Amino acid sequence: YKELIVGRLGIANQRVFIKNYFKEGEHIVSIDDDVEEVLKMVGDKLVKIKNIDEFFKDAFRRIVREKLYIWGIYPVRNPFFMQNTVTTTLKFIIGALYGFIVRHDKSLEPSPKAEAKEDYEQSILYYERDGGVLRFNNVTIKTKFLAKGGLGQEKERFELNRKAAEYLERKYPQYVSVFHRKNGMTEVRLRDSRHKSKNKTRKRKRQK
Repeated sequence: YKELIVGRLGIANQRVFIKNYFKEGEHIVSIDDDVEEVLKMVGDKLVKIKNIDEFFKDAFRRIVREKLYIWGIYPVRNPFFMQNTVTTTLKFIIGALYGFIVRHDKSLEPSPKAEAKEDYEQSILYYERDGGVLRFNNVTIKTKFLAKGGLGQEKERFELNRKAAEYLERKYPQYVSVFHRKNGMTEVRLRDSRHKSKNKTRKRKRQK
């Protein structure tokens, strides 16, 4: 490594540190160290993206064009659920790989209370601030989710997820709903209430 910068303990604090470390207006890609490949859906298969640099540059061109400040990828490596679309509505921008344009704006900083799900809160904060987030629903990653280290052991992960999910549901009831996986892990879903209400309004106008 040319240079190593020591950040702050806790993933939410670390994201804030990274954002504030760089200058306003810089284009930053945040990527976890356990990401093995970046994949794009071609037909019904996932194919490795060979020119990562060009993909990143295209992603930033798109958010500049849309007047947005963050882009992300599909969070699950499963082409059955993926689509060949790029959306700007409220979607989960997973923290394992995303890009953003630096703004030293405290309203964009996830709370330590969202630890373990700080990327969900970050998605909401950018959506509320800018009116949208850009996500490539045809791009995903190969990585080791829930690997040892990071957020700790299984019991710690379960508790962190529960607390973070409950915090998000309390603070953003218009966007967040909580559910539990078969193994007991607490998870959240995001819903774009603004987008849905606009669609309903359009349908009513057409009916008239």
